[in-house]
Amino acid sequence: MIDFQHWPETSGFLQFLKRTEPSLNDIASTPFEVLDEVGAIHLRKYHSTAKDHRWPVLILPSIINRPFVLDLLPEKSFILNLLENGHDVYMIDWGIPQSHEQYLSFEKLMTLHLEYLLQKVEMDCGGAKVHLMGHCLGGTIGLMVSLMNPHRFASLTLITTPIRFSDNDKLSLWARCPDFDLQAFTEAYGNVPWFLLQSTFLALKPTQVFQKYRQLLGKLKDPRFVRNFWAMESWANDNVDLRGECFKVLLGELYQKNALEKGPMKIGKKTIDLRQHELPTFVLIADADHIVSPLSHLTAEMVPNVKNLKVVNSEGGHVGALIGGRSVKTIWPQLNNWMKTCEV
Repeated sequence: MIDFQHWPETSGFLQFLKRTEPSLNDIASTPFEVLDEVGAIHLRKYHSTAKDHRWPVLILPSIINRPFVLDLLPEKSFILNLLENGHDVYMIDWGIPQSHEQYLSFEKLMTLHLEYLLQKVEMDCGGAKVHLMGHCLGGTIGLMVSLMNPHRFASLTLITTPIRFSDNDKLSLWARCPDFDLQAFTEAYGNVPWFLLQSTFLALKPTQVFQKYRQLLGKLKDPRFVRNFWAMESWANDNVDLRGECFKVLLGELYQKNALEKGPMKIGKKTIDLRQHELPTFVLIADADHIVSPLSHLTAEMVPNVKNLKVVNSEGGHVGALIGGRSVKTIWPQLNNWMKTCEV
């Protein structure tokens, strides 16, 4: 029986692609070690081989996708680029939650699980300041983490990250629908199934699937395009469930109440307030993002105490804004140069 929870690996689809198309052998090929784990959540470390070592980087990827999109192919590997620029790279792999993890509260995720792994990073890098980066909701969580632990970080980078949830984009409108019973939903499903999450995102732009396969048919003789296409497809269809109790906070407090922007927001006994945020912050906005609209991003008005705030607009969509061909040549150098200014 095919495990559709993790089909590109367990169904052999990704292995089939690698066998039939040798150019796909290097998907997610940058070596790493697992430093520690808490439940299904793993802490990875990628070692830099550069001669000049700079301050380490900790990445929080999207919480509902596998993290290898940031190491998709060598020429599109954001992680490899960071390593080549002298950073040791740590990454939180959210893993595939087991059924009992539906009861993992957002408070425990933040104050126990992530706190423990942050301590592991701090010990491993000798107490050095860390550049914190987050993609999508991983960036939202990263901002909260930085507010709870500002002494640990040199900077914060938010990559297509929603912070304001009061706009009228489709996700926000759907989440605030009065007929949506969040409590009943999580009681029925436990962990939110990946296929419901994926269907929701596909419904935002329902013709996109047909458009991209039509484009593929027109470029079957272009080996570079085909290679990139199948690499991205192997990631885009490798989704994971979302822990139930965490979903209740992310949807109920953020999408429904816009608690992070309105603030202060309570996480257990902790209080976080955007107006207290002072870390140098880099914000990457995707002009063609249909998942996180440009109006949802962090603005200077939200963080009046941040003296070093750089906001950059990029062509492309939610993922392409970071790993698209233009972004590799433009956004990556900008980000690396900006990070150097935070290390002075």
